[in-house]
Amino acid sequence: MAVTLTATDYLSMGDAAVLEFDPSADSFTICHWIKIGNLTGFASVFSKMLNSIPYQGWESTIFTDERPWFYAVQVWSTKAYRAKSLTALTLNTWQHVCWVWTPAGVTLYIDGISIALDVDTNTPMDASGHVAEIACVGRRNGVTGGMVGEISDVRLYNRALSVQEVVTIHTLKGIDHIISGLLFRMVGEEGAPATAVTGIDLSPNKLTCVSNGAPVYTPGPLRG
Repeated sequence: MAVTLTATDYLSMGDAAVLEFDPSADSFTICHWIKIGNLTGFASVFSKMLNSIPYQGWESTIFTDERPWFYAVQVWSTKAYRAKSLTALTLNTWQHVCWVWTPAGVTLYIDGISIALDVDTNTPMDASGHVAEIACVGRRNGVTGGMVGEISDVRLYNRALSVQEVVTIHTLKGIDHIISGLLFRMVGEEGAPATAVTGIDLSPNKLTCVSNGAPVYTPGPLRG
């Protein structure tokens, strides 16, 4: 129940206000299973972020050195937070990435283990309004090129998950039933291997996932 993406494939959920946060006051968690291929540029995994000044919004992304990055931005770079993992992901290997944001900062977990970060931008933020931008899995809206690899179980919670919850999601691979605060949970629809598919939102919000390009089905890491 995963999707394979090339640099021209992605899924979009529209300008969904339910996926927005005020990073100066709100906590939230982004997590996903990912199997990265060879990247030629930064690859947004899950994003609701403007692609021009002021770059407002949030994003989980992977850079060309295979390191996960995180953004929470009101106005770049005077009211913004950016963190980079000090540990790279492994090419062509399924791994679980989880960013847990609170107004005090962000924590990264890879396969349920807390990872050291380089926080290179950390400027005070204040209350932010509506981010008029399309949410996407596989790229930042408006960017040419994006994710290369496979993605599954992309989640967004409106709260900071506990360490035990993060470990449980990683360990149980999709059968954890952690639904408190769940705003979005995308898996690939069932299909034959390498056939064109879209994503399905399993959260109570049931957002519509629109395929752009030609995402295709792959079994992925999930159980059940």
